[in-house]
Amino acid sequence: MSTKINYAKILGVESVAPAAVFAVAYLPLFVWFVRQSIGRPTYVFIKSVVFMPRLIEAYVVRIAAFTIRAVLAGSESAGENLSLYIADSVLFGVGFFALLYSAYTLVLDRWSLLDAPPERGVLRLTQNRTIFKVIMLAAVVLGIIGSSKASSSDPQNGKVYRMASSIIFLVLTAVLAAHTIRLALTEGKKTSSIDTYT
Repeated sequence: MSTKINYAKILGVESVAPAAVFAVAYLPLFVWFVRQSIGRPTYVFIKSVVFMPRLIEAYVVRIAAFTIRAVLAGSESAGENLSLYIADSVLFGVGFFALLYSAYTLVLDRWSLLDAPPERGVLRLTQNRTIFKVIMLAAVVLGIIGSSKASSSDPQNGKVYRMASSIIFLVLTAVLAAHTIRLALTEGKKTSSIDTYT
């Protein structure tokens, strides 16, 4: 008699509530984003038309990923379905990739509109889109490898790969947050200096 393996529980997908809450939360945000993009096209939205398909795709992927995660956590038979588990892992990696990269390029494009001096050192390196994309791709690949290893006879290494993937995404999110804060501060200074002259 073969023993069934619950892949979702091996890697910690046990609670339905968080996944269901996020799936439900993303849906109105998605509807609001589409409505705002169509109904109130401001300069930022017009400028980000290039990113809109990517953002819409990211929202749809995230809603699907959280829905699958809720099903995996809530159903014993779904948790034992390797294909569904791998689909969940891939959708989470790819979905976050799309959201993070869209936000990153939007911040860099806004930065390029400012008449600020070019960055030096590490900040300049973190503004290199190719490097950022390659590092994100490595995080996605590590997540997929982790999911594959978790489903084989090596679940412990699977957790290690997935943890490495999560840490890389966390560091990249921190880089994006630093650029966003710096952009906001720089734009705030420019706005206050313009107000001073008028």
